[in-house]
Amino acid sequence: MKTHQFHSLLYFFLLDSKLNPVPEKAVARVRCAACGHDFFVAFSCRARGVCPSCTSKRSLWFGEKFREIVHPQNHRHVTFTIPKLLRAYLRRNRKLGKLLLRSAWQAWPEYLRERLQLRDGLSGGIFCMQTHGSLFNFHPHVHALVLPGLVREGCFHELKGCSATAVAVRFRAGFLTALKNQEVLDSDQIEGLMSWKNNSRFNVHVGKPIDGADGETIERLARYMSRDALCIERIHYHAGEQTVTVDAGKSQACSRNWPVPEFFALVAAHVPCRFESLITYNGVYSSSHRGQCRRENREEQIEEIVVEAVPV
Repeated sequence: MKTHQFHSLLYFFLLDSKLNPVPEKAVARVRCAACGHDFFVAFSCRARGVCPSCTSKRSLWFGEKFREIVHPQNHRHVTFTIPKLLRAYLRRNRKLGKLLLRSAWQAWPEYLRERLQLRDGLSGGIFCMQTHGSLFNFHPHVHALVLPGLVREGCFHELKGCSATAVAVRFRAGFLTALKNQEVLDSDQIEGLMSWKNNSRFNVHVGKPIDGADGETIERLARYMSRDALCIERIHYHAGEQTVTVDAGKSQACSRNWPVPEFFALVAAHVPCRFESLITYNGVYSSSHRGQCRRENREEQIEEIVVEAVPV
């Protein structure tokens, strides 16, 4: 199989999978100068997850919306990851992704309420699920931009010094409980996972404070959180070996070879199901809360109260 044949096979494989091209929106003709083979590529396919063109446009739109709704208070970029043992369950059943997003969100305000001793405070966060690692492997994880505090009666109680370990404990408990309720795991499997060290490989990384008023940084982070799984510049097809090499990118000087059938299987795994939500808005960023503010013709004014706390 030649290089142009691989590219055309990849394109038509996506069309036959879950994508929905719209040729009425204009097309491009791709032609191989060596043999004359050509095919048409639609400019828009209304796809999510793997189409570089459509996902890039969605990422830009998401960044603009992100910038508009984020409050000017400090925020944190938080990443939630799960152990490799559980990733196969999400690959077989994409519907479990909503449990991952829900568990990540529930762990954050639960931790804040305990540390700040405020039961009725409201936090906020925008959570994005990604299924791809740097080498195109199936690696479901969650990126979130969250308020590091609680809003109560117009005052923002900010917590300085968030503990990633404490959040990871709550995230692990919530996600394992959700999997048990869905009968994905039984009690013995959960007990085995809980016996592992380092929070059973459930990891949470809490980044440095980000000024919500810094629109360029917020928009750049939004594009990163919703970036495409498939980057054409990082994919190299080797016709002789029938393999595909994926580079990790500028941040890492490494690469991985995938056999062509396994590469196509990964492409299909990264395509989200129809109506599957990859982005959720929670707390003060939820649609219901923002809609209530619009109906009352008011903008939420938040007075900052900084709470110094030692991470535990």
